[in-house]
Amino acid sequence: MKKEAIFVNKILLLFLYAQPFLDVLTSLQKHYLNDFLTIGVLVRIFFLIIIGILFLLHTKKKKDYIYLIFYGIYLIIYSYITITHKSASILPIELKNAFHILYLPVLYYFLKKLSLDKIEEKHFIRIYFIYLIFLIVPRITHTSFEGYFEGKIGNIGWFYATNEISAILCILMPFVFSYLIHSQEKLIIKIPYFVMMLYALLALGTKMTVLIFGILFLSYLLGYVKKCYQEKKKKELSLLSIMTITGLILTALLLPKTSFFYNIKIHLDFLDIHNISDVLKNDRFVNHFIFSERLTFLKNTHKNYQKAPWSEKLFGIGYIENYNQSDQNEKTIEMDYFDIFYRTGIIGSALVIFPFLQKIKKKKKDNHTYGICIALFIAGVAGHVLTSPAVSIYLVTLLLNKNKELSN
Repeated sequence: MKKEAIFVNKILLLFLYAQPFLDVLTSLQKHYLNDFLTIGVLVRIFFLIIIGILFLLHTKKKKDYIYLIFYGIYLIIYSYITITHKSASILPIELKNAFHILYLPVLYYFLKKLSLDKIEEKHFIRIYFIYLIFLIVPRITHTSFEGYFEGKIGNIGWFYATNEISAILCILMPFVFSYLIHSQEKLIIKIPYFVMMLYALLALGTKMTVLIFGILFLSYLLGYVKKCYQEKKKKELSLLSIMTITGLILTALLLPKTSFFYNIKIHLDFLDIHNISDVLKNDRFVNHFIFSERLTFLKNTHKNYQKAPWSEKLFGIGYIENYNQSDQNEKTIEMDYFDIFYRTGIIGSALVIFPFLQKIKKKKKDNHTYGICIALFIAGVAGHVLTSPAVSIYLVTLLLNKNKELSN
């Protein structure tokens, strides 16, 4: 492995460990200072610049620069359209939001060309533990920030964005389950970790984290049971049965007291849903309960996109829709695929997709595959993955690891 690749690997690993700390500092800044450029944005820009410089220093093929040239041209045209169609005063806002979207493909492009080594799974488990500490300690010390307003409840620790933290916890969750089930660590270490994870997820109050937890729990549990049955490990099966039954009883007793249960109940009461038949009759269930009105946001943005000039259809309508009009809108759809398409247009979307175009020669189900699938699923349903650098850095890392595996 080249020396520069080893150096970049160390920088990337340090950057990953810095993520939860950056998110906490960003949260404190937003709560008490409300600055436009947070420390999280600044550090992530700085990291991208460093990786970009290393890319320029060690890339010899001229064709590798073509993407960056198109990327630069796109930003120039996007800026020109923003100034002429809207106002120069909002250009910083529009560029900041374009940066959020284009951060993922550019960083991935740089790092992929630098041929990094794989990041070991133990690091994801440790980073996950740091997130749990920043969620649980504030809860215990009563210094946690509220993750919701207007009725719902949820403790988000010292973080700021509930959806982003939830997405990170879900994307890295397969590595934690794999560690809890397959590692040789003593139960006295693994059980507290599992309890901490379950406690933090339920305290957050989001549907997505509990859904992903339930799916992964059943998947890994059934896989382990199958393995024990095939290898005739009766003692392990008996112990697992006792632990599972105990866990289900505790969950049934504690669930009604959690933020997650309270939020589900208040949401269903709001929709006047009290049984399964009410779900079938209620035409607002899918949009309001499952998608949190994102389908309404999608409909509104699509209308604005349709009436936009062709220049904006090609290069994006930007973050602020109907600028300086009575129906001005700054609410994103929060479904990443649609937000990317409408905000950056046809050409911008092509720039986002291009770095990920590759031929996968073989398939292998592993924690990286599960993490990538979870990330792409959340991106389409709840957003804040592809358009959030705080989350997309983990997707970039998992994709790089997968590429390294496929090339071996």
